[in-house]
Amino acid sequence: MKKIYISAFLLLGVFLMAASCGSDTPTTTSTGYIGGTTGLSLAYATDMPPAKVMDNNQETFAIGLDLENKGEYRIQPGEVMATVTGIDVNAFGLASDTMKNAGGLEPVTRKRVNNADTVLSGTRSFDIAFNAIYKKELPADWPFSVITNVCYRYQNKATAQMCLRKDVIKKGDPKDVCNIGDALTALNSGGPLQVTSISEQRGGGANKLSLILEISNAGTGVVYAPEAIQAAKCSETGTNLKELKDKLKVTVSFDGNKPSVSCGTFKGANTGIVPLIGGKTARVMCEVDTSMLQDTTYTDMPNIVLDYVYKDSVSQQVIVQHIA
Repeated sequence: MKKIYISAFLLLGVFLMAASCGSDTPTTTSTGYIGGTTGLSLAYATDMPPAKVMDNNQETFAIGLDLENKGEYRIQPGEVMATVTGIDVNAFGLASDTMKNAGGLEPVTRKRVNNADTVLSGTRSFDIAFNAIYKKELPADWPFSVITNVCYRYQNKATAQMCLRKDVIKKGDPKDVCNIGDALTALNSGGPLQVTSISEQRGGGANKLSLILEISNAGTGVVYAPEAIQAAKCSETGTNLKELKDKLKVTVSFDGNKPSVSCGTFKGANTGIVPLIGGKTARVMCEVDTSMLQDTTYTDMPNIVLDYVYKDSVSQQVIVQHIA
């Protein structure tokens, strides 16, 4: 007798389970960013896929993802792309090996005064689920490794409290709020790419400051330029992902473009694509024009945005049982 499970009921059960879990215990934050080095946390939903299924068209099941946003970027519809690999998708009855999210994933909530300065955990999503049924008849039970690659669009923001004034060469007043060239502390929003170092140095003249950024891939996944989310699938096979690998878009600016920023890394623009050396580190060098600033010393914070696609994967063994 055939054993049939309707995927919709499985998905409904998972949704109800997620709703009952609620938020994690709130934690406090004392900076403008929550921080952390995780973007999208990946796992298979419970029994999606199950540990064992029957062969010869006897059992339908789902390959479904449990995705949790643990960073601070709001993932939009179409910005998560999952591709099933490691198996013969035709043998497993998949209509397609690739699917995108239909709904959005909310970010981790930032500090809110009306919430007692606490942080609540990000939202979970079960949007992506593939319907499957093993079609072939096997001579004996056989294990298969089901792998799902997940590519997701993400952004990190970073900043530091810089010391500024019109003439950066002249000696400052002992009572100034800061000193040009002092060490800066990098602040980062939550996500796998981080600006690990921000430094300012006197540059070429009285009205020039050099701003140097060191960027690091703090996760275990692979980084691609942001347009990679438009690829046909989350795989380097049969797509242009190899050309976009180990690249990210960086933008550096101040509110109101005051002071203005130009980056030698981007041929004078304040935004562009930078390579990640070995998939792990990058450096961006920019020049800050202080000629239009006030004479007295003050502090300001640049807006640094890292824009990219991050690829990670999850896998599970499924035993297809031969039922005589």
